[in-house]
Amino acid sequence: MGRGRGRGRHAGDPQHDLRELNFEKIAGLRPDLILGVYSGITDKEYETLSKIAPTVAQTDDYVDFGVPWQDMTRTVGRALGRSARAEKLVDELEGRFAGLREQNPGFAGKSLAVATYSGGGEEAGFFASEDPRSRFFTSLGFVVPPALDEIAGDEFFGRISRERSTCSTPTCWYGTSCSTWKVGGLPSRAIPWSSSWT
Repeated sequence: MGRGRGRGRHAGDPQHDLRELNFEKIAGLRPDLILGVYSGITDKEYETLSKIAPTVAQTDDYVDFGVPWQDMTRTVGRALGRSARAEKLVDELEGRFAGLREQNPGFAGKSLAVATYSGGGEEAGFFASEDPRSRFFTSLGFVVPPALDEIAGDEFFGRISRERSTCSTPTCWYGTSCSTWKVGGLPSRAIPWSSSWT
């Protein structure tokens, strides 16, 4: 099994690098396997971790932290010798998504942004289409506006100002506090969580 490495662009970036790996503590746990399939570890970190235990990291096929859940599940399944079980889980969950799309045809083609906003600022953060949070909604039929992906570039996350939002305002924003933020001078629509989605 190939062991790809994430590009690790966020390492050393104070805006995104929220963790620092403690290799001594990791080694002290004496792991049999290290999984980093949802990560942005650097080549150097990968090499160090591989000396501690076999390490499976994210490939370069997606942005850091942007691997689809299907790929992550299958990769972990292969690493644990449980590929058949992993494939069954993927099939079952994809079937549930298909059922939800059928039950909610109004989701199809609607633009949506998964966003965060702490209040008091002129910018909102949003997750690009490859981020798992956005992938959840695209699996339901929604689409992430291409303009937001252009802003995010090769990152899983981006920021948008009120001024720039006027050209890429999605139909709906989903987030804990985004419902109170006026996008482009207009109130954004927030989607209430439905227990029927689970």
